[in-house]
Amino acid sequence: MKVIVVGGMSDPCHMRGYMHYRRLLTVEGEIASLQFLRAYFSCCADSLPHLGVPSVPVTLAGPYLNKIISQEGYDVVLIENYLPHDQVQLEQELLTGRDNVVVISTSFYFSCVQVNEIMLQVRKTCPSAFIIMGGIFVWKSYKIKLAVDAGEYSDEVVRLLISMCSEGEGRVYSPFFNPQAHCLADALIINPGGTRALLTLLQSLKNHTDWHSMGSVAYPSDRGLVINQILDEPIASPFVEWAEYQNRPPVCLPVYAGHGCNLNCAFCEFRNVIPTSKVDSIEEILEKVSHIPVVNGRRYVAFTNDNLFQNKQQAVQLCKALVESNMNISWTAYQRVWIVDEELAEWMRLSGCIEIWAGVESGNRDILRAMGKPPHPEQTLHSLRLLSMKGINTLSFFICGFPGETRETVRETVDMINNYYTEGPGVCFFKIFTFGLVPLSLAFSMDFRHKHNLTGCLHAWETPTMNFLEAVELTEWMYTQVKDTVIPHNDDMSELSVAPGSLRHFREACLTRHQLAKIKNKQSTPTHEEEQQLWEKLKFHCLNLS
Repeated sequence: MKVIVVGGMSDPCHMRGYMHYRRLLTVEGEIASLQFLRAYFSCCADSLPHLGVPSVPVTLAGPYLNKIISQEGYDVVLIENYLPHDQVQLEQELLTGRDNVVVISTSFYFSCVQVNEIMLQVRKTCPSAFIIMGGIFVWKSYKIKLAVDAGEYSDEVVRLLISMCSEGEGRVYSPFFNPQAHCLADALIINPGGTRALLTLLQSLKNHTDWHSMGSVAYPSDRGLVINQILDEPIASPFVEWAEYQNRPPVCLPVYAGHGCNLNCAFCEFRNVIPTSKVDSIEEILEKVSHIPVVNGRRYVAFTNDNLFQNKQQAVQLCKALVESNMNISWTAYQRVWIVDEELAEWMRLSGCIEIWAGVESGNRDILRAMGKPPHPEQTLHSLRLLSMKGINTLSFFICGFPGETRETVRETVDMINNYYTEGPGVCFFKIFTFGLVPLSLAFSMDFRHKHNLTGCLHAWETPTMNFLEAVELTEWMYTQVKDTVIPHNDDMSELSVAPGSLRHFREACLTRHQLAKIKNKQSTPTHEEEQQLWEKLKFHCLNLS
């Protein structure tokens, strides 16, 4: 029996139509990552098509499933982050295998449309293949079913949700609560952990025994999905020995240092998807980091927690431990930026922090309170300034259109961004999302809807002050109003692996690339000579990166 593991990651090429990606510089039709530009300026034409695809982060799900399934003695093939160019490999594996089982991890897919595309390809190539689908996307859809069954959402909201899913909105897997929807998988693992259930199911398939009453498993029938009892199973702490990894790993690798988030932001469903939160011990984190391969004298780590640091004390302790480990780490993580003061910023610098991802969300105090975020934008500005002065890059996330948003509150957010300290040496990046009304979030609840006179679902909502389409227009407007020294993020993980000695070149390359992107988008009209000077400047700094 061959087991083909398909890891989940939304295709970055699908996202190029989004307004954020339209703000980025492209060269010969490719998003211009610094890695791409170095090859381009070096005249390495043969490598350009590959380098032009943004370097998506390695997710732990695929490699971890590959590890635990292989340990049980199965013949395993891993397709790490399924992208369009992986279609040929999947077809070849299906055609050369017998008794194929395809295991799809959905944890980093944000649309069932892409998952269905994979399953349709499997069905077309090898109709007899057995498809197992699991991961957080599946678990979240099951949780939505529970909310629907419990009457937590009105009939109108449920009808709208089903309608939008059937029209390709795809943020949830509708067969859970829509009997008319067709499930392409043979079995689904319904568990926030799920590895134990998966291995038990694979054993049953191998032995040709009946699995239909197995716990934490669902399967399609003429009556819709049959869902068996959900068994208690601990959430695994994925760990991969990267040095022994069968594929050559990229430079920046993930470390799973805990799960869940103990915040309860009103726009986010994470707290309801996995109610518990845990940060691994310092000893556990250091053990995982020690297995990250050394590249050019350093270990490049992306901590995957929704919030790595619960408080300042814990943050300082971890940073000190990273320093004392002498493992030469460069790391990045999601972080509550408002806990950063001078002491913590210095320990972060000493421990090798290169970039922090922060949910800033808004510059308006009332919007922040409604979101459940600390209403102190001035503290956020101060913390971001400290990080930048220490040479730590920051990526700030914002939301436009949260209930209560007006043109005035949007202007306050733009004013806040334009008050960022941008003298360096750190680089200030940003990304703006239009508010989406997602199931399982606090904002989706009937109480919140009544309080804010909020109607609709997903990307079709309305409040007394704004609707989704107006919020989209304002999001576009925000991008045009942010000052030149705060830069749209390129979403390319290869840019996290710049050597410390190249930070000046990295900063200047990012700023110059942004200037050229603004010219491309007709937000700037320099002379031909000035534009050529910018290209020469970009070339100089890219070729001096290491």
